[in-house]
Amino acid sequence: QMSEQLWLIAKPDAVVRVFIDDSQVLEGYIDERERTLDKNDGSTLTIAGRDKGGRLVDESAPFLSFAGLDIEELGKRLVTPWFPKVVLSNARNRQLIKGKSRRSAKIGDEPAIVADRREARKVEPGETTACVLGFFLERAQLLAWSSSDGREFIIGKPNHDQGPQYFFLAPRKESQRWQEGNVKSFTYTESVSERYSEIQVCGSSRGNSENYGPNVTKRTATATSTAFFRRKRLVVSDDDVKTPTMAKARADREMALRDARGVELTLQVPGFGQALGGDDTTRPALYAFDSVARWEDEETGVVGDYFITRVQFNRSKSDGDTTELHLVPRGTTLVSR
Repeated sequence: QMSEQLWLIAKPDAVVRVFIDDSQVLEGYIDERERTLDKNDGSTLTIAGRDKGGRLVDESAPFLSFAGLDIEELGKRLVTPWFPKVVLSNARNRQLIKGKSRRSAKIGDEPAIVADRREARKVEPGETTACVLGFFLERAQLLAWSSSDGREFIIGKPNHDQGPQYFFLAPRKESQRWQEGNVKSFTYTESVSERYSEIQVCGSSRGNSENYGPNVTKRTATATSTAFFRRKRLVVSDDDVKTPTMAKARADREMALRDARGVELTLQVPGFGQALGGDDTTRPALYAFDSVARWEDEETGVVGDYFITRVQFNRSKSDGDTTELHLVPRGTTLVSR
């Protein structure tokens, strides 16, 4: 509901920190505010914004030389002054979201990041920071995001080496486990749309006196998928591919990007978190992305460990506290788009 005090503090570009209990789940900036008045509902203030990473989408990239920088140094050059620190691990942030003193499933070592030197790239006038950073992240097969408290910009990989932190069951109606069901609704999708059994990448840049004929046609590589019963092939032409190794890397990225959409699970669940193992004597850990959940659908027999890629917390008068979770099978290769 609208109030004069809320109107004074919720100004566009103001800093917003969102907490659930004692866990900070977001720090960002207000993009816009809107006041509405209705005879039945009264006066309402709606604010919208993004986390601090949203600034990188809007901010023009600095005219800097990135040649010879490793990915961590490059990240620091691009995200300053929005983030005081760049890290290559999501361990602190994952626990920060779950909450202090929450029991956590067993987690293996964080994925190693090879901080090799980056190639040169020219920044075009008006090109955004996110666009430039995405160019390097894609080639390094890395992802990047803001920590929930806004103190760190994280460059890394998903950690699939985790035990299940959360457990979800969709029982049959006649099941003896009906009381164990803890999902309000779900959507499970398997798809080969926009996926291919074979993706071939060809280097298409123009040859010269030393780089022509067979030397050009050799710049090809292929990635394959086992998700098909019959052939479905895609040929990609890429001017930036100059060697078979580069062609293979591009083909693998293209296949991973498309296969990441092969199996998707969306859950609507009550509450904002879950105690490990259903132990009611411990505080529930908030739902966190880059965590693993065990999913079981009794009717179809689909059961397995799924990796959480996105979390949306919701609160309403009619439904109370609910969370929407987006998941993919654990081990799915995730790449920047």
